Amino acid sequence: MERGVLSRVPVPTANELDLDLAFAPDGTLLVATCDFFGGPGRRVPSAVWRVAPGRPPALVAGRAGKPASSGDGGPATAARLECPLGVDVQPDGGVLIADWVANRVRSVGPDGIIQTLAGTGRAESNGDGGPAVRAGVQPLDVAALPGGGFAIADLGPHSGTPGGGARTIDATVVRVVDTNGAITTRSTKRASSITAEPTGALLTVDETRNDGLVRRLAPDGRVSPVTNPRRESVGISASLPIAGDPFGSNDVHAFVVAASPDGGILVGLAGPTNAVEYVPPPAPSLLAVGILPATRVPARRLTVAVRTTRAASLDIGVWARGHQVVSATAVAPGGEASVPIPTRLRPGLYNVRVRAEGEGAVAAAHADVLVGGLLPLGYARSFIRSRHDLFRVFDDAGPFALRCRRMRPGRVDCGVIEDRRCTAVVTVRVQGDGTLAVAQYRGGHGRRCRFRR
Repeated sequence: MERGVLSRVPVPTANELDLDLAFAPDGTLLVATCDFFGGPGRRVPSAVWRVAPGRPPALVAGRAGKPASSGDGGPATAARLECPLGVDVQPDGGVLIADWVANRVRSVGPDGIIQTLAGTGRAESNGDGGPAVRAGVQPLDVAALPGGGFAIADLGPHSGTPGGGARTIDATVVRVVDTNGAITTRSTKRASSITAEPTGALLTVDETRNDGLVRRLAPDGRVSPVTNPRRESVGISASLPIAGDPFGSNDVHAFVVAASPDGGILVGLAGPTNAVEYVPPPAPSLLAVGILPATRVPARRLTVAVRTTRAASLDIGVWARGHQVVSATAVAPGGEASVPIPTRLRPGLYNVRVRAEGEGAVAAAHADVLVGGLLPLGYARSFIRSRHDLFRVFDDAGPFALRCRRMRPGRVDCGVIEDRRCTAVVTVRVQGDGTLAVAQYRGGHGRRCRFRR
């Protein structure tokens, strides 16, 4: 299987928002958004959306307001959802929704009417052999099966805590609802996200394992690895990642998986990427574009290396401080291509944006790139401020000030000051591949200097 290519999809986003995605037969993308905290003034409700390049998101199910589970038998756009962690499309075009907090699997028919297909609303996992609507389910995700029915990634019978405490994702099982509405358990292998292949096998990821693997669960229960986004990702992250970060903020793992119409795989990645990766089949029909790591190698002149799944025209923009400073166009035959930027750029931090278009399809990717290896002082300051909790410089990190100086073109030292008697120095260094390496060491003097290890 060919390596994946990063492609950006315009989905509704907000802080503290979980999402799932699935392709519809018409090529649009369905996105489930779970606003778990549901506070007042939130911009994105717990809902299911239909999105496509060049079009605003269209609401499929759910509405703004306090999260709830209501509306069965009526229009899905007037119903309320608690926390839809999973979504998939049935063969007839209906939409399946895994509402984790409501403990129900609901469906939106082609006529737009919503109903419950599994679950009683109680936080239980039981009822095997009986009707799914009378069984207890705690669905993290749902997948429509090609022959009818659907599969559920269920938190399982031991996911709760004694005394009714908060649920944790520590004992998931995979359950199947057949065409007659009866529910059974297929596997006790953990799976926090699932999607079905045309063969009836299920692709799964287990977010709790944090190993990045996508696995295949065969109908007979056998499990085998499919792909590892940590090793097979071709695109580079939108922001400069941290190399050798001792606090683990550079971890990359899969948190959601979906099947694409051409037989490929969509993998949602958590970590510095925070993007959707497309793992195409041997003969991909979808257009996707990724920016290759060679783009990030610091050089006096910028060359943008890309990969496209098929032939496309490329529009490349180089941005700095919110303004486009230079652009370039090229034709990519499909596969890898390099586009030199003719204009000499000043050393510094830029954002490269690539738009690929071909046969009516559009894909995009973007990434931060350092030109000339110069790490701007302002970027080093904002980088440390945004990740101060990760550095754990002090046991009690109160207000602090940064005094930064450039030691050489690729390195900046910043003193993090607690008071006159205690100082820590954080070093941010540009590596040969354009990533950042971070280190910290003691400075200053005095017994009041308490450092986390």
